Amino acid sequence: MPQTDPQQPSSAPRTAGPLRPLLPAERGSQPLPPPPKRPITQRRLNPVLAACEPCRKYKVKCSGERPACRRCLQRKLACIYVARPGETRSQALNRCSHETCEGSSQRSSVYEELVGLLKNLPDQDAQAILQRLRSGTDAASVANQARVGNVLLQMAVVPETRLRYKFPYRSEMPKVLEVNNPYLNSMLYEAASLYSQHHTSGANLSGHLASLGSEEQKPLLEALPCSTSIRSSAFRRQSLSVD
Repeated sequence: MPQTDPQQPSSAPRTAGPLRPLLPAERGSQPLPPPPKRPITQRRLNPVLAACEPCRKYKVKCSGERPACRRCLQRKLACIYVARPGETRSQALNRCSHETCEGSSQRSSVYEELVGLLKNLPDQDAQAILQRLRSGTDAASVANQARVGNVLLQMAVVPETRLRYKFPYRSEMPKVLEVNNPYLNSMLYEAASLYSQHHTSGANLSGHLASLGSEEQKPLLEALPCSTSIRSSAFRRQSLSVD
């Protein structure tokens, strides 16, 4: 028979002591109430989407109040938020990068416009733009002034008086139309007749046209095919009655 060492533990299971007897549950006993739920704290209801810059710098918890959080108010710090209300920090960084790209593209377009103006404008105007830039004026303001000034200069151009529409003159009209014809007594017919006479002789036409009427009647003597002249109602009634 094999001998066993008394110091080594035996592999046979040991029987524990007698178990404590359990009584059956009482009849009609109520079940145990469920464990109480953890109350929802205010922090979970209103999570802080983005912390302020001082709290991010010192890596502390930010309460997220605006315009200043609780910690910045207690320590009298300048509370600065990069993110807008309801915006996370990643969204704020994306927005800032997008705005930076748009601003750089606008600045590049302004610089391209200024370079084009310096290339195409006369020397005197180009020197004026350079003086404004060297005096510290913003590039966008200089480009806007040059653009608006060019438009105003085009609007100030005197209308063409050498080329006019051809109206029927008295020599080409039938005799029947010469009797009680208000067109023959109008300022428009007088200017057209004067243009016909001086066009053949080569004399100065602008002075003769200016001497025909007053300042309010000058639009009738100038060629304005694509514009609308706005005058007072009295002058409109007078011109309609004359024409």
